[in-house]
Amino acid sequence: VAGRVVRIDTFSKFVAPGFRLGWVSAPPPLLAKLTEATQVSSQGGSQPTQAILAHLLRGWGRDGLEAHLKSLQAEYFRRAAALQAALTRHVPAALASWRPPQAGMFLWLRIDDRLVQDSEALMPQLRESKVVVVPGCKFHCQGTPTPYVRISFAMATDADMDVGVQRLGGLLIS
Repeated sequence: VAGRVVRIDTFSKFVAPGFRLGWVSAPPPLLAKLTEATQVSSQGGSQPTQAILAHLLRGWGRDGLEAHLKSLQAEYFRRAAALQAALTRHVPAALASWRPPQAGMFLWLRIDDRLVQDSEALMPQLRESKVVVVPGCKFHCQGTPTPYVRISFAMATDADMDVGVQRLGGLLIS
């Protein structure tokens, strides 16, 4: 199994979404081929963005990066808790369920099967209500209908999440 793992990571999740820079960890022969392919394509990252990121990371150093990551984790944990509190307040447990996120910036909400088999069917009403979620089928490799929606807590304020969840809950209740 050694030498079969390829991992792709990105700075956009923990430094700045607009950076669109990342890195690949892979066996050296594959990395060499990937490097060649990147050098002869337009797939390379923006050079000014790379320079800005390099300057930032050098300035932070290992300890500064670690402190930034811990701060970000704490903020996402707080935001996830705010979203879950809003769900508890506004969405009856009989209509939807979720598990607390263990990491990341998204919560998966499962809408009860009696309401909907395919969350995509709710999208027109959700858009009309100005509620932004992503139907679970968008994350399934075959687009299979699913009662799940993915809710982001990365950028919304606590107040905006509360309003959005209140609207979502109202839609599910009606």
